Amino acid sequence: MIVDKSNKLERLIKQATFNEPTAAIEDIEYHPDRNLDKKLILELATGNYIQNHHNIILMGGHQETEKHGYLTPLEFMRVGNFIK
Repeated sequence: MIVDKSNKLERLIKQATFNEPTAAIEDIEYHPDRNLDKKLILELATGNYIQNHHNIILMGGHQETEKHGYLTPLEFMRVGNFIK
């Protein structure tokens, strides 16, 4: 069952054609000029907003939102069982 979900995750990542499919929360660079709230980002990484049925809106430049503007599918595997 875990293997099936892992295979499905890999297939979904390929189909999504993310620019950086292996991006991870730990790789975010918190330079002062980026004005990123590390505490907030780490809270979002827990996935609690999904379990609580809340939405989030990410705003930023095109380059930034493409690179860091989503919780990667690999991160979803860490925070819970979201792939069925």
